Amino acid sequence: SDDEAVLFVEYLPCVIDWPISEKLHLDGVTAMAKLARSSFSEDMDLPQIQCLTDHDEILKGIEAAVEYANAELQTTLKNVNCNKVLSIARHSLPDFLAEIDGLPQGLTHGECYPTHMGRRTPEGPILFFDVATAGIRPRFFDVQGLIVDHGEPYEIDDINRVLKQFWDTYDQDVSYDPFCWEVKRIEGFIALRNIGV
Repeated sequence: SDDEAVLFVEYLPCVIDWPISEKLHLDGVTAMAKLARSSFSEDMDLPQIQCLTDHDEILKGIEAAVEYANAELQTTLKNVNCNKVLSIARHSLPDFLAEIDGLPQGLTHGECYPTHMGRRTPEGPILFFDVATAGIRPRFFDVQGLIVDHGEPYEIDDINRVLKQFWDTYDQDVSYDPFCWEVKRIEGFIALRNIGV
């Protein structure tokens, strides 16, 4: 029936060495780019994730961060007109979230972090797990999870290699600058969503 869930349990012997190896991470970037460029049918039973629905929670997070700022943040905000900042946020946030929702859509994992990928064998295909957050979102949503520092020292200094590999694999008539622009907009959304968390 519609309200049943299926749980798959499988041991992946090559899941993750920590910190994640460069090869596994870059193979994951390639696999995620292939997922992003895959077509999806309109009748697929996947949720359409709308960023605009996060508006109230984001605004509460911003307000709480300003109101309950720790000592370091209070020092930083000392010369800032917080009421003006909050007014700008309240005014601009709906348009920004609508802009994110208006980006080209694709099939996404939703929490594509290196700890959510692995292999059955050392050279086997990349498998993604913890897919409860999978859905239709802006097509490059998962890139942010691949370029955030998760303890991969080789990637911290140069995310361009990760971005270039994703973009090269995606290969769908999107030039590099617009690709990076979309990724930055999504990163902005993720940053806003995490304020006050």
